[in-house]
Amino acid sequence: MAERDSILIVTSCTGLKAAGEDDAPLPAERLYAGEQHRRLMRGANAFRAAPNGLELDLRILSAGYGLVRSERRLRSYDTSFAGLRKSEMERRSEALGIPGDLGRLLARPYCLIVLLLGEDYMRAAALGPETRLGGPAIAFGGAGLARRLHGLPALKIVPAGKREARRFSCGLVGLKGELGGRLLHLLAGRPELIPRVADPAVDVLPLLETGSQRSLPVAA
Repeated sequence: MAERDSILIVTSCTGLKAAGEDDAPLPAERLYAGEQHRRLMRGANAFRAAPNGLELDLRILSAGYGLVRSERRLRSYDTSFAGLRKSEMERRSEALGIPGDLGRLLARPYCLIVLLLGEDYMRAAALGPETRLGGPAIAFGGAGLARRLHGLPALKIVPAGKREARRFSCGLVGLKGELGGRLLHLLAGRPELIPRVADPAVDVLPLLETGSQRSLPVAA
C-alpha cells in the first residue's frame, strides 16, 4: 500500500523491555514494555483490527539499533538517548544513521505523520525547522518542542505536559503513548477525521476524551 494510504507513527524506545525465551530476539513492538509503548500499542492494535482501508507504519527510534520497523526482530539491550551529553548523543545518532533515515522517511507522502518523541530523542533525530515533511504531521510535546520546531510547515504541535497528564489521568512518562494510542483508536473507526485532527485550528484533545477510550485496558 502506498504511503498516502498509511499513517506513520514514530515513537521512542523505552528502558523497560520484555525478555524473549532464552534471550531470543522479539519483534520490536513486543520488545518494549514501558508505559509509553504499552499505551500506544493499545491504539495500534485497534487501528490494525479495523476495516478502515489504511495501514499503520509504526517505527521505533532505538538507541541501540537506530530507526526500526515495528516487526523487526531485536535482542534486548541497555542503551538510551535519555540523559546523554549532546556530543555523545550526536555521535551515536550519526553512527546509527538516524538523521538520514528519519529525514527520508518523513519526506514520504503519508496521509498523517505522528511524532511521539521526547526532547532527548528529538535531538538525536536532528529534527528542526529545515526538516521536510511529506504530509500533515502532529507532534505531541511541550514548550521545548514548540521552540525547536517552530515554523516547520505542515506540523501541528499538540500540548502534552503536566496539565494534559492530569486531564487524561496518566503519568508524564506514558502520556505521549496514551495520546497517540487514543488518536489511533479514534481514527481506526473514523479515518475521515484525519484532515480535522491535522488542522492547526482544531483542538484535537477533546476528540480524544471519549468514554469508550477511557475504558480500554493498557496492552500487555
